[in-house]
Amino acid sequence: MQNLYFILLSCLLLLSCKNEYNLDVNEDNVKPAIEMKLHVKTMNIVDFLQKGIHDEFLSSDIINIINKDEQLKRKLYGFTSNQIDTIYSYDELPVSKEIKNNIRIFDDGTYESTTEFLTSSLDNSFSYYNKQIHPEESRIAKIICKNGRIYAYNSSGIQLINEIYPEINMKKHIDTMRVVLEKHITAKDSICNKSVDDSKCEIITRITSVEKINQITCSDNVDYERLKSIGVKGVLKQRAEFNQEMDKVLKYETFIGKNLIQKRLYNYTENKLMFNLYNDSFLSENPESIDTYTLIIDRKNKLKIHYSKEIFFQNQILYFSKVE
Repeated sequence: MQNLYFILLSCLLLLSCKNEYNLDVNEDNVKPAIEMKLHVKTMNIVDFLQKGIHDEFLSSDIINIINKDEQLKRKLYGFTSNQIDTIYSYDELPVSKEIKNNIRIFDDGTYESTTEFLTSSLDNSFSYYNKQIHPEESRIAKIICKNGRIYAYNSSGIQLINEIYPEINMKKHIDTMRVVLEKHITAKDSICNKSVDDSKCEIITRITSVEKINQITCSDNVDYERLKSIGVKGVLKQRAEFNQEMDKVLKYETFIGKNLIQKRLYNYTENKLMFNLYNDSFLSENPESIDTYTLIIDRKNKLKIHYSKEIFFQNQILYFSKVE
């Protein structure tokens, strides 16, 4: 199962780095081996650490670092009503983006994908501070990858790019994924159907949860070395909190010594658009939202906290048996 998550992650990286659009994708209505559907809105903001808000992160090491910088120290204890707060960089302005992505990978190893960038040029406040605002018609709003070509369009549907790019054949990955997935399902069903030993079924569920954690840790953006260089001391360690059934990650924390440097909170609502399925059978559930708090060092070498919120309207992977 570990291999399965590695394969899927590889697929996403290989495909998404090309960027994508919709040009009557899959007009022949061929059933894919895998279909990945994602619709997410992400909001990001960088802020100063403040007492009463970020107390979990305010260890003795962090307080010592903050006390060496007058600006950070003032921000830590907040402002009185007669003081004026100041925005010092674009990083402190909230930024949001909304993306809709669909990837279909077929049994022969070919794939097609569509990515829609739903955030306009003026949806974020920092756009108004630019001397020259880029016209909306120059913004790429949709990208399609299909049949060895990449197509890009603006929000009015006017084609901006039509170029050749090398196709990646995914057949070996699909074949391996299908073998691993079917073996996992068979093993889980055979054990979980035997009521005489529910503990083995629970063990498989826990193993699956640990594999999810391994997938999560690959994507954190913590700059460990820079944090250590300014005085955050200790050994790197990570801690996860699961639900009672051990099939969902609820909270994931990363520490350097006793210093919390990243916290992720996962929210689940049993929304069917978050379900991973195999031939319409339930496999697992993805979170509907993720809140992430991360200690960072900004461009001026100041210790701050980055907050991001991901809200998913759809987040699922659909697997299908091979059509003979």
